[in-house]
Amino acid sequence: MSADSKYHKALLKEHLRALGPYPAQRFSGKGIVICAGGPSIFTNAYVLIHLLRNKHGCTLPIEVWHFGRSEMSGRMKLLLRGLATDAVDAEAIVASRPAVIENGWQLKSYALMWSRFQQVLMLDADQVPLSDPAGLFDWPAFRETGAVLWPDIADIDASHPIWESCDLAPRNQPAIE
Repeated sequence: MSADSKYHKALLKEHLRALGPYPAQRFSGKGIVICAGGPSIFTNAYVLIHLLRNKHGCTLPIEVWHFGRSEMSGRMKLLLRGLATDAVDAEAIVASRPAVIENGWQLKSYALMWSRFQQVLMLDADQVPLSDPAGLFDWPAFRETGAVLWPDIADIDASHPIWESCDLAPRNQPAIE
């Protein structure tokens, strides 16, 4: 086992021990979480939310997570409010619930963890649903497993260190969203 894998494995185990019991009273309802900071990703998210609200009639609450004022201007927040969507500043949450988030994509798991929703649909800002996704929560696959996943762009091969870090048997696996 490489030193890197040992380090990440230890971090994962430490984090899992520190989580404590599931705080059922903290989460409620169903909703959509989108991570979208900065002008170009925000534009994608705005188009996605506009499509959900105005074309598909989606009424699920939506949170758009970002990193502070450098990624979300007051004007952007107003645009989201006009679509009945909440902007969530991850910088403010990280101040009270510390985490090391080095890249924007790492915000996704953090947002899932600290979103207000008990059941979450995580959408990438560049996804384009063909209908109201609220029905996904009623799919048998979701009811059985608590998750519905789609293939992502890049696959994870058996040599990837994540398998060892998570005590999982190495395999070639499609990446998922």
